[in-house]
Amino acid sequence: MEPQTIKPQWNALIILGCLAFAVALSSYIAIGATARYMQDDYCYSITLAGKGFWQGQIDSYLHETPYDAERFSLTLGMALSEAAGRWTVTVLPGFMVLLLVGGLYGILRRVEPVGGPVLSRIQALVVAEALTLFSIAMAPNWVQVVYWRAGMFTYFAPLVCGTYLVLILLDAGQRRKWRGFRLACVFILALLAGGFSESATAVLVSALTIALGLVSLGGKKYRPWLFPLGMALTGGIMAMVVLLISPGNVLRLATSYAEPSGLRTTVVGTLYNAVYFYIYTAYRQTLPYTFVFIFFGLFTLLVDSRQRKIRPTSSRSLVLGIAVWLGGTFILTAAAMAPGQYLESSYPAARV
Repeated sequence: MEPQTIKPQWNALIILGCLAFAVALSSYIAIGATARYMQDDYCYSITLAGKGFWQGQIDSYLHETPYDAERFSLTLGMALSEAAGRWTVTVLPGFMVLLLVGGLYGILRRVEPVGGPVLSRIQALVVAEALTLFSIAMAPNWVQVVYWRAGMFTYFAPLVCGTYLVLILLDAGQRRKWRGFRLACVFILALLAGGFSESATAVLVSALTIALGLVSLGGKKYRPWLFPLGMALTGGIMAMVVLLISPGNVLRLATSYAEPSGLRTTVVGTLYNAVYFYIYTAYRQTLPYTFVFIFFGLFTLLVDSRQRKIRPTSSRSLVLGIAVWLGGTFILTAAAMAPGQYLESSYPAARV
């Protein structure tokens, strides 16, 4: 189903919004040109210079190091950046921002078969830009997440990688051509996305488990996505296992951390931290979130009112959908909190 043509004045408003978001994102990209080496960046540079590309990967996984340990995707990304040259430090922030916009745009253009809205190119672009801008601007520590290279690979790269994982998953369920290649990409992307950090792995596996459960209960319409999601979940679980069994990680936990929290303490602390996150967010970022709700609320009304066919939704389905969305969001928030609670019995750092 194609989106219905909207009135010229509304179309002009969307184009204006698209330009405004583009200007705002351009400022973040421009700031990236001033990025420089910070903290762990020097350690990775010395590792590559002293041990070489492949030996550096092996040693970081097998032996304890104070800055990377078992995070194999982080080590790989940093080594590739170092091998390419120091110019990547200033280019990567803007490149990652553009990658996120492109990935979100692709998803928004493909979500109709799984119950998503029908968006035109310009509508999908303005939403992709808005999501990217709000995600960066409202991050508790966006400087370290975007402009510190080691922090970017640890916390921003999983988001970008996960976005393209969703994009390929949507294609894998809709298109038969090159299906084997897409499934291989799904597995590899899930494995890489889970290898950047413990929090990224926990969120990835939780999200894929929820998605697989919903698809399993969704009926025949969603069956084409069962196997691709299973492949993605397998890749995510494998990444988690690789992180957990790393010899370097075992040594690091034994020497650098206190005894990990027990199961009860971890569960209670994780739930408490998740609730605290929402309370803190509502208290500290009330105005930004209010603007987000207003923007997407008005945009949703505009798009829904212009669709050729609007399928009526029962009150029961609406309540169930909201409950699933809220529950899934809380589970993913708790998943992000769990590793820090288990290892350090504390609320995660702002950059997480």
